[in-house]
Amino acid sequence: MPTSVLEKEMINQRIHGFLRDNPHLDGLFFATNFLAFEGLSALSDLGKRIPEEIKAISFDDHYFFNLYQPTISAIEQPLELLADKLMESMLYQLDKENAPKITLKTVLPNKLNIRGSSLNTQRVK
Repeated sequence: MPTSVLEKEMINQRIHGFLRDNPHLDGLFFATNFLAFEGLSALSDLGKRIPEEIKAISFDDHYFFNLYQPTISAIEQPLELLADKLMESMLYQLDKENAPKITLKTVLPNKLNIRGSSLNTQRVK
């Protein structure tokens, strides 16, 4: 996350530039909540209508996405399970302090919450 107003403004300008340089995009996938918030702001600044002109989805859900109009589609991560697995991993590493370091891999389920920002708005004839 940005630590200053200057960094936030720089990110906003980059998103604006990307959207202006790619006018034919039909959808955006934001990798973080922060980027989604900034991207939605940029889309609004540029007068882009969601989902009629461009669709939007974010990785990692946020309660704000249910309040925004249209509601924003998002991939929901299992935060409690993620925290549990992180603690398990850290405790394992601490317990095996003198053992060789290993890489632990954990795959966790995600849930796609489809909302208004990614719905098909074209009418079938």
